Formats: sequence, structure tokens, C-alpha cells
Amino acid sequence: MVSPHILDTYIHLEKEIVREERTAPAPALSHSLGRVDDLAIDLEAAQQRLSRFARTPSGANDESLREVLIDLGVDKSPDVAAEHEEFIANINRQALAQNEVDILSRRLEEAEEEVKMLTSKVNFLQGLYQQQDTLLEFDLVQIEAGARHTGRKEPDRLAGRSQTDWQEGARQTDRKEPDRLTGRSQTD
Repeated sequence: MVSPHILDTYIHLEKEIVREERTAPAPALSHSLGRVDDLAIDLEAAQQRLSRFARTPSGANDESLREVLIDLGVDKSPDVAAEHEEFIANINRQALAQNEVDILSRRLEEAEEEVKMLTSKVNFLQGLYQQQDTLLEFDLVQIEAGARHTGRKEPDRLAGRSQTDWQEGARQTDRKEPDRLTGRSQTD
């Protein structure tokens, strides 16, 4: 028989498991791990594209690039702008590639955080299942121990009963009492 405490604990664990399973952390974790892999591949490709561009001098920023373009006179003369069109296009491509790397890096970090959170949820859920299994194993051990204990008494009780029946039978024959079924004495 299951003790009320074990039953209450089991029901509590089962409710927690149901609550945690509603969010389906294992499939979500699998999906997030795939997303991390995809983002890592995309980030590596974006970094390779960025590395093809000539490195901008260290400390260069949007303001210094704007000053270079003004110094070249690109903003005043369409002819000068046409002459430096490839230079401007390369600066734009490099800026776009850098933005792509930055965005993919942030998305990868977010996906990795999500994986950590989901891993924690999956581990918690696995812990609940392990607690439940341990509780069931403990209960089975208790039941088996009780059965063994009861099982030892049962053969003794049955043996005593069979001895009593045998002894009663022997007495009946010694007294030559009538058989209860036929009504005749056993010597007849």
C-alpha cells in the first residue's frame, strides 16, 4: 500500500512535470541549437566577406569618412563623385558587411542565451522525472519489503492451519466420531 506522503509527493511532482512540459523545452532546445548552428555559419560567412575589404584605418568612423568625402569635393561636384564612385561604393559595402557581422553577432549571443535558458529548463524537467523515478523505486522497495514480511508470516500461518486440520482429523479418528458428511463412524 502506498503511503499518503509518497502519494502526495508523487502528485506534486506530476503537477510540476505537467506544468514544465506545457512549454515543451526539449523541442524548443533542439530548435534553438539548430538556430545557433545556422547563425554561426552565417556569421562566419559574413566575417569572410568583411575580411575581403581593405581595412579601414583604426579610429576611422562615420564622421572621419564624411570629412574625407567633403575634402574630395564629392558633395559639390557630380563629376568628382563619379570619379570616386567605386571608392564610395566600397565604403558602403564595407559598412554594410560590418553591420551584418554586428547584427549576426548579437543574434548569435541571444540564441546562445536562449539555449542556456532552455538547457536549464530541460535539466530541471529531467530532475523532476528522476525524483519521480526515485520515489517510485523507493515505493516499490517498500512494497516488496512488506510483501516479504507478510510472505514470511503467511506460510507459518498456513502451516499452523494445516497442522491443526491434521490434528483435528487424527482426533476424530481416535474418538471414532461419526463422519460429518455421512453420519457414520469411521470404523463402520
